[in-house]
Amino acid sequence: MMMVACLTGARNWSGKDRKIVVQDIHKLADSLKYCTDEERLELLLRLRRQEESQRVLNDFAVSLIQISTVEDLAWYVVQEVVGRLGFVDCVFYTFDQKRQILTQRAAIGDKNPEGRTILNPLKIPLGRGITGKVAASGTSLLVGDVTGEEAYLPDINSARSELCVPLLQGQQVLGVIDCEDPRPFHFTEAHLEVLQAVAAMASSKLVECRVIRQVRGQAQILERVREAVIVTDVEGVLTECNEGASAVYGYRRDQLIGMPIANLMA
Repeated sequence: MMMVACLTGARNWSGKDRKIVVQDIHKLADSLKYCTDEERLELLLRLRRQEESQRVLNDFAVSLIQISTVEDLAWYVVQEVVGRLGFVDCVFYTFDQKRQILTQRAAIGDKNPEGRTILNPLKIPLGRGITGKVAASGTSLLVGDVTGEEAYLPDINSARSELCVPLLQGQQVLGVIDCEDPRPFHFTEAHLEVLQAVAAMASSKLVECRVIRQVRGQAQILERVREAVIVTDVEGVLTECNEGASAVYGYRRDQLIGMPIANLMA
């Protein structure tokens, strides 16, 4: 019913798109004919999980607009995204490029008893543990059973399975999202796929949050300087200035922003 409704509502789809979806529906219907009741139930549950995952990702995409700090992003990812996806334990790490260290910034599960509190916040060197290995390689890692895994680093409580994905900007690692579960071989390729989607969205926002922080820091410096300070783009158009510039040139700040610097020089 859901698939048919989606199909009839997609008026902008091409005939080829409709044909593909109709074929998929027929395949699904044919497979259901020969399924046992238990297999039908499992299939329906899987479809519902996929639908819920898509809903969570859509909500995340909308909510990203309101997030402007790394702290808010980290806690939103673990609590409102990963938590809603059904993961019971998750830690959001950021990576310090200069110190080559991963720092725990937010968590759910045993490490997060309440609010925005992290028990035993760890700093993990690059390459150490599963999280450190993922940060060093920039590649996701799914470990079915960490028992006997030399790279595994126990934290508050020991886990049995672990899933870790990197936060990336191109080839540069910004951090990792690490999830654990007390059940061995709990994580699947489906878990990996959805967590990688979360990581991709979080990475873009993490870069934006850092730029915002840098710009705010520059703005504070500008305001403390009494002399006239102006910033232009490569075409010579003012993009930022301070109150000293307003006093020197006789224009309000909002009038100066967007003005060609040639006008002021004249």
